[in-house]
Amino acid sequence: MNKKFDIICMGRAAVDLYSDDIGVALEDVSRFSKYLGGCPANIAVGCARLGLRTAMITRVGDEAMGRFVRKALLKEGVDVSFVKTDSKRLTGLVILGIDPPDKFPLIFYRENCADMAICREDITGEFLSQSHSLLISGTQCSQEESFSVVKYAIDQGKKLGLKIILDIDYRPVLWKVSGHGEGENRYVENPNFSKRIGEIIPECNLIVGTEEEFIAAGNVRNVADAVIAIRKKTSAILVLKKGEKGCEVYYPGNFDSLQSTPFPITVLNVLGAGDAFLSGFLSGFLKNLPLEMCAKLGNANGALVVTRHGCSPAMPFKEELQLFIENPGNLDKVNELHITIENSRDLKIISLLAFDHRTYFKELALHHNEDEHTISEFKKLIFESFQKIPQIDGITYGIIADEEYPIDKEFLSFRCIEKPESSPLEFIGERNAKEILNDRPKEQNVKVLCYIDEDMQSVEKLKELYCATQESGRSLLIELIDRDVIFGLQRVVAVIDMCLQKEIFPDWWKLQPIHDEDSWKRIARLIDTAKIPPKGVLLLGGNQSPKELKKNLRTLSEKYPFIKGSAIGRTVWGEAAIKWFAKHIDDREAMAMIQKEFLSLTEISPSNL
Repeated sequence: MNKKFDIICMGRAAVDLYSDDIGVALEDVSRFSKYLGGCPANIAVGCARLGLRTAMITRVGDEAMGRFVRKALLKEGVDVSFVKTDSKRLTGLVILGIDPPDKFPLIFYRENCADMAICREDITGEFLSQSHSLLISGTQCSQEESFSVVKYAIDQGKKLGLKIILDIDYRPVLWKVSGHGEGENRYVENPNFSKRIGEIIPECNLIVGTEEEFIAAGNVRNVADAVIAIRKKTSAILVLKKGEKGCEVYYPGNFDSLQSTPFPITVLNVLGAGDAFLSGFLSGFLKNLPLEMCAKLGNANGALVVTRHGCSPAMPFKEELQLFIENPGNLDKVNELHITIENSRDLKIISLLAFDHRTYFKELALHHNEDEHTISEFKKLIFESFQKIPQIDGITYGIIADEEYPIDKEFLSFRCIEKPESSPLEFIGERNAKEILNDRPKEQNVKVLCYIDEDMQSVEKLKELYCATQESGRSLLIELIDRDVIFGLQRVVAVIDMCLQKEIFPDWWKLQPIHDEDSWKRIARLIDTAKIPPKGVLLLGGNQSPKELKKNLRTLSEKYPFIKGSAIGRTVWGEAAIKWFAKHIDDREAMAMIQKEFLSLTEISPSNL
């Protein structure tokens, strides 16, 4: 019988806030990165990235963090049709510190959280019947109500012939046998835990846990006795996670086991390693591969994740996992492949509205005897116009704004960093790039406009900026402008080549829509051979008329597949600005003009996209 899913993961789906200040005590950390978290959600992402068809049963709050969790799962290709929104509860939250090699403190904010309120009505036989397996997390057994739901889900799954997989997932603090400040504690003796886990162990086909989790589940004092205690209750495959020592797998129904060789690695962050291990193991187990191969996949997947920041975004893709297994000593190559895959699967068509023009607006305001307040008012009109534009499926919308304008977190957003008209390139406030980015919210990506000059001193500044964006985890858009159009794109190509030689790999290049076939072919070759290729090229407006620009956008994007959209400013709002500053039109008329021009340009649908 054909099934829609290989696995349905049920349970925790929350938000992780990972410290960006490595080696700093959690109470002193000032910067965090936000990721999808929760053991079953991490496993769902890990499985999806390794090619398994994956779904999730959980609940999220009716708030921003709940929407974030849903979006994050969707982005990874995890089915969210049974991710319910709970209007009475908040999405769970965890704050995590990173102080290698052995300090990884975490604080759980999960009092009456949404994912613990999964009820029987959230689980249907029709949905379960679409899967080959069901994964259960031990944390769902920590409350009487959720425990009864776990038993119900297992019962329904077994009736439908699903493989039942148990991730023991024992967190003493979530069973209220450890203090709030002891979230990293993995073992406290807990008869209630062993009793409840003991009730569902006989129903499982695969049981996975750390040494501490096996001991807690068996309610004994050592691992050997734990394996005996658990084996007395089940003939399931038992997988003992042993961290840097690899894993031990016990064959069904007996005490025979295999010792799996680990992959030596330098540890940055152990948090999430177990979820990565299980994702790797399941990528083999659910395809009926030999247990030796399942263990190898699990060990390799876990080893890769401990070298990275975060858990769900660090999960390897199938191609990079295979590359790592074949060549574990070339981690740089594996990480490059990870970035390449992330870029290639990410955004398709991009349509950015730019209004970071500072010099132009100042000149326009001066001409009409207006001040900075008037400029701000018009920029507000531009953004309000953008917000009201109906969005077309398949297009990702965003904005490029200047330093003063507050960026909306709901959109793909870039903030400029260059000093206006500077050539060679300088950053605003004559500060270095890292200082500027440290003062900006993490969700703000970076755009820089770099003019082409004879000796291109600016490339060194671009290198500084690229390193700062990499360190802070932001996307970088580099706009290259050659004011001497007699050269076409020849000098732009030379600068792109120079940047790549200096290992500057922006997410996006923003280039002029000039018909220069030889240069575009050279750009194509540079992109194809780049160590880390960009997500694509965006075309700027270049003060062309909307009609002319629309024609050029269509022609170039159909010819060169790496052109993924546009980042346009004055072509959209320029005429409205002139009339509005001259008081020939009011706010409503200006917004209507802006919306009309922007929609006209975003209706382009290149055949290659």
